[in-house]
Amino acid sequence: MSLSQAKKNRYKPLWIVWIIAFFAIEGPAIMNKQSGDTLSEHVRSWFSIGKKSKGWRMRRLLLLLGLVWFPFHILTGGPDKDGWV
Repeated sequence: MSLSQAKKNRYKPLWIVWIIAFFAIEGPAIMNKQSGDTLSEHVRSWFSIGKKSKGWRMRRLLLLLGLVWFPFHILTGGPDKDGWV
């Protein structure tokens, strides 16, 4: 096993724990029907979606850039492929 493969294997259990934690938090938040507890509600608040609080343009721009970058990152393989960042 190469060193890079060993590194990937080291992170795998951590990502699994992260995914389980996400569903453990998000599941009850969806089911309880309270306002302001799901991830999407927090993202709307953090990025000033639906209101124009101080710095709203910069926060929305950052969200837009992240939403544009992420699919390309996933579809092209990210920095492991051909060394791009």
